[in-house]
Amino acid sequence: MRTPEGPEVRDGGMPAARRPACVLDLDGTLCHPEPIRDGFPIRGRTAASVLAADTLDRLARLSRTIDIIVASGRSCRTAADFRGVFTRAGVVIAGWILEHGAVVPGRPAWTRAVTAGVDLDGVRGRLERMIRDRGLPIDAARYAGSHEHILLFSGDGALSAKRFLAGAAGILGDDFRTIVGPRKIALIPKRADKFAAFAANFGATHLLAAAAGDQPDDLTLLKHAAFPMTHAGADRRVRRCVRSRGGYLAPSVGHSGTAAILDRILGDLRGEAGLP
Repeated sequence: MRTPEGPEVRDGGMPAARRPACVLDLDGTLCHPEPIRDGFPIRGRTAASVLAADTLDRLARLSRTIDIIVASGRSCRTAADFRGVFTRAGVVIAGWILEHGAVVPGRPAWTRAVTAGVDLDGVRGRLERMIRDRGLPIDAARYAGSHEHILLFSGDGALSAKRFLAGAAGILGDDFRTIVGPRKIALIPKRADKFAAFAANFGATHLLAAAAGDQPDDLTLLKHAAFPMTHAGADRRVRRCVRSRGGYLAPSVGHSGTAAILDRILGDLRGEAGLP
């Protein structure tokens, strides 16, 4: 596993020792909607996902060798199932980056910097009025209260999302970026970014040695990680990024793709340590 060059230098010219970190996305990377025997359910607002027991075993071994940092679109509240399952399985998480990079638990100054000048409550209210006035098929209540520093709405497909975002452009201005999924429309303050959150909150102590993700909000991590990883079911932009950087693209999808990713990094770490 490659590690970035150019260690941080302390006053006096001595290099500061930074620990390698492996940054992992949750949904679509570590857990998947497909049922699996002995899996652990993870609640969602519209559907449940599953963490495989084999994935947890691999993560526990990995966390004994390298610091794992989670980077997810979930909030502190909606990541609770992961926290509980990880703890019971002996998976040690060194840090959390949540809400697409808007939140780092224990680092409130970061969230204040992300949301500075952004009136989330005011924007939410104006968007809800627009939805009512135009009769758009957008549910503003489904995800209410799930996240504190991004806005989430529920749509019924790409066409309704497109109509919603077209009407929202004048309200959002240049303060937000958007992520549109099959059901969710996420409006995220532009300063929120998973890699920016890593660099600002963990960069003084950790090197971004490896990262794994499957969606466009993982791209900045994958572009800066020494060794990026994804699987065959990831967004095409993610697969293209990983291939172009010489990272690891697992040939399978779902739980088996996750297993392949974790096996690859575990194998690299064993090789570096000179273990069989």
